[in-house]
Amino acid sequence: MSSQIVIKLRWYNVDPSLIQSLLQHRTQKVCMKCKNKLIESAIGYLITGVPQGACTSCLLFCIMINDLPLHLSYCLITMFADDGSLKISCKPDDVLSTIKLIEQDLCSVNKWLECNRLEMNYSKVQFMVVARPHLLKKLGIISLQMNNVSISRVDSLKILGCTIDDQLSWCKHLSNTTRKCFASLSPLFSFRNVLSVSTRKQIVNALILSKLKYAASVWFKGSKANFKAIDKIIKACGRFVLGLQKYDCVSSDLNNELKWLKSKYLLKFECLKICYHIINLSCPNQFKDYLLVNTFNNIKTRQANYCKTTLKTNSLWGKNSFRQFASHEWINLPESLKNCTSTSFNSFKSRILEHLLHSQSIGTELNQDNVCSLSCVDGVLDSVNSFCD
Repeated sequence: MSSQIVIKLRWYNVDPSLIQSLLQHRTQKVCMKCKNKLIESAIGYLITGVPQGACTSCLLFCIMINDLPLHLSYCLITMFADDGSLKISCKPDDVLSTIKLIEQDLCSVNKWLECNRLEMNYSKVQFMVVARPHLLKKLGIISLQMNNVSISRVDSLKILGCTIDDQLSWCKHLSNTTRKCFASLSPLFSFRNVLSVSTRKQIVNALILSKLKYAASVWFKGSKANFKAIDKIIKACGRFVLGLQKYDCVSSDLNNELKWLKSKYLLKFECLKICYHIINLSCPNQFKDYLLVNTFNNIKTRQANYCKTTLKTNSLWGKNSFRQFASHEWINLPESLKNCTSTSFNSFKSRILEHLLHSQSIGTELNQDNVCSLSCVDGVLDSVNSFCD
């Protein structure tokens, strides 16, 4: 690989002599201790590759694979370190023709690997078809090959810690996350009495809530059952921190004492933080003009007045997309919050958190006031009895 890196550095107009000495004449050996004796293997010379563990190794590897997207004609590729994903979309009637296009790009990837003296790990190559449930049933069996090797089809893939299923329901990721959270939380109850409230809060933030917040703007959106499962974890964490029993009411304490957001408002908080970076252009260039915050319609109903984006979406996926959801939340913020983007990010987070906590407290009070005491049923029965008499 060292000779290939030298060629690519020259292509990027970088003088390869700066690192040539780092890549040449490198050796390695294996040492082990057996019966208090140090045994060493023979010295081997490194012909290809970059030094493992060196500060420059990651940069050199990125330079090595950076030109791979230029060799693809049809698919969009996303790369992170040595992992890569090809994506392409089509209509249900064009699946067979699209498979041929994918295989052509896979063939190009294989040629690129051979030219760069790299190898594909076929055991980790998988593909997934994402569609609505009724369309997945119609598609039937789909086969895909790369270099005459069949690629296995799966119904879910784990990418950067998120489990994506073929229906984008996020049920598998939610199931894995809830299992990990409760597995981390359950052992803590046995010795919570010896911990202070601040220590419990730090432990919960580090071990449980961090798992929930990871990529929350992507996978939080879903059914009401998903929100209910996430709220169950947050309430359990609140009972652990505050020293409450299993079935004690904790909703008001989450808002007033712990200053924690439930799933619905936590999703808004995570999305609005990303909106701040997009509007302030402190984000990758592909997110420039991504949000639809300049043109919107004012909607007035009997119960509320709100703003709605002009982007029309016919599918549930479009309505739940980050672009649609984040744009909707941003344009419905009070003007005082939208104008505070010139302040620091930490100041913006504090003000958004205060705003969402206030909205959450209002929602909690409404839910408590709307609990049916059966007085309405009694009134109806009294009316019926009086009429019969």
